[in-house]
Amino acid sequence: MSFDESRQKNVNSPPYVAVYESFVNKNTIGQWEEEASALELKAGYVGIDNASDKLVRKASIAWINSKRHKNLYKSISDVVLPLIDAEMIYFRVDIFRTLEIQYTTYYEGDFYARHSDLVIGPDREKGPQRQRKLSVVIMLSDPKDYSGGELVVGRQTVPNNAGTTCLFLPFASHEVKPVTRGIRKTLVVWAIGPEWR
Repeated sequence: MSFDESRQKNVNSPPYVAVYESFVNKNTIGQWEEEASALELKAGYVGIDNASDKLVRKASIAWINSKRHKNLYKSISDVVLPLIDAEMIYFRVDIFRTLEIQYTTYYEGDFYARHSDLVIGPDREKGPQRQRKLSVVIMLSDPKDYSGGELVVGRQTVPNNAGTTCLFLPFASHEVKPVTRGIRKTLVVWAIGPEWR
């Protein structure tokens, strides 16, 4: 399936969101989930100071590092980077060829209140910083395995089929509704680029 055939776009209401339904095939999803499930999960935090605020976010996360998890990182990058390249005509942001990748698990009662992914402002003493330029969410779980947990970007609810992939700018307001049954797993990927101008 081509990018254009699988892509749904939201052009009627901001923010701009690109959604590719069932974009990643089941075998790849299974491989990613098997490798990621072996990672040690920790409580998800809020903001750049790694604060834990259970009124804003309750989820478990693990970071997928390009050095410690080389094969998994490369496999995810090989799928995500061409998709990002295809979307650059719409998003028009400067990025490097590096990604931040987070494996996120939501158990019953877990959620993430409305927020943005943008890290605000550089540290002037350290000079320009690498910053998140594009957010990508890949659904890993079969929707039969959980209830609730809807990803809402702006006013758009993103389909939750396994393999569905959603792209949006990191300053777009979004949330994950509370999971009411089962376990919801995703990969959250950020394309990194130079400081916002």
